[in-house]
Amino acid sequence: MLCCGGIENARLLLWSKVRNNNGLFGNLPLGRYWMEHLHFGVGDALLSVDRFLAAIRTDLSYRDYFFFSPTAALMSRANIGNTSIHVTIRKRLKSDSINVKQLVESLLCVAPTVGTRIAHWMNKRLVCVSPIRMVWEQVPVSENRIALDVVRDSFGIPRPLVYWTKSDQDRRTPRICTETFGEYLITQDIGRVAGRPFLYEDIPFPTNDQIGWGHHMGGTRMGSDPTDSVVNSDCKAHGIENLYIGGSSVFRTGGHSNPTLTIVQLALRLADLLHARKSNSA
Repeated sequence: MLCCGGIENARLLLWSKVRNNNGLFGNLPLGRYWMEHLHFGVGDALLSVDRFLAAIRTDLSYRDYFFFSPTAALMSRANIGNTSIHVTIRKRLKSDSINVKQLVESLLCVAPTVGTRIAHWMNKRLVCVSPIRMVWEQVPVSENRIALDVVRDSFGIPRPLVYWTKSDQDRRTPRICTETFGEYLITQDIGRVAGRPFLYEDIPFPTNDQIGWGHHMGGTRMGSDPTDSVVNSDCKAHGIENLYIGGSSVFRTGGHSNPTLTIVQLALRLADLLHARKSNSA
């Protein structure tokens, strides 16, 4: 059984294939469909704190950060992935992420009625500026992959190369979710959202942000078709009777949540399967 992580699983299988003169694994897409959880600041919100907390029926007694996710209906209707929107309520105005005065001035130009109201709230210290961060699932594509470098490590094994790009769909998910969250604030009359330029313009994703969350997934993905997957629903490699693969490398999609509990669940499921197999063969 191979359980070495979202990069090393693919790397070791690719190296095994090379060592066996390509006699192992046939045309299985080893290393393909690699994914990460994209993690960026996507905008800033001007919020009426009291109105916002009343709308979501909570207060700041437990925490000052909140999470929102799209409904299944929205994801299906808008053709977007899953995501987690992170909103932090700041107890006083800060301008480290944006120029607050400039944001309000811009709002006064495009929506003077709302801008005047928010300026009034600011004067009374009833409004906060909240950075909006988002973690979202990446679309699995074959071109995102793990490959072998020509440079080798101290054990003589080629180091892994990660080919990782972001597609238009990877930009669409945060854009739609940011807009939907902004529409919610408008309908509740509790604030406004300013999205970051990279959501709307054909420019690179920010390079000075967190970018990924260290959640390496895919590379030995699960599926029934050997042309686009490496393991079956039991985590057994296609065409090999005694090779099982565990970990996030078997994920077919990434969702938005931390992968740990899913990894544990798959490991327990695989342990039960192997135990039953051993009992039946005894």
